[in-house]
Amino acid sequence: IFFVRNRYAGIAIKLKPAISVISNIFMGLMMVLTLILHWNLLMNFRSEVIFSALIFILVLFFMPYLLFIKDKDNRLLIGLSASQRNLGAAATIAAVSFNNQPKILLMILTVSFFSLIILFVFAKMGNRATNKLNKT
Repeated sequence: IFFVRNRYAGIAIKLKPAISVISNIFMGLMMVLTLILHWNLLMNFRSEVIFSALIFILVLFFMPYLLFIKDKDNRLLIGLSASQRNLGAAATIAAVSFNNQPKILLMILTVSFFSLIILFVFAKMGNRATNKLNKT
């Protein structure tokens, strides 16, 4: 591994941005296709489950965001990272432990999908507010 890493480091540095974009596109495509392919199963979820997932995302964002009021430069970043950090671990554990129950993995994927949408909106709003403050 070290031989390959040392020998082809220049190529890896050049390819890293393109591979990163491709990886992100396919990750998003995988999430969307999984939700589409399991749409019937997703529609069988009760509305309370989806509502509780949305409340879960909002609480995970606003708790650290409000706790770091004095650190205005980093509180958006802290809120975003705190609300997204456990979904990867939850998906891994669900895939290994509950592999015969697709509803659990689908629910984690649904929460992850909704959190990406909600958190992108929050990030965009924070970016606009930062740009507005920097212009004045």
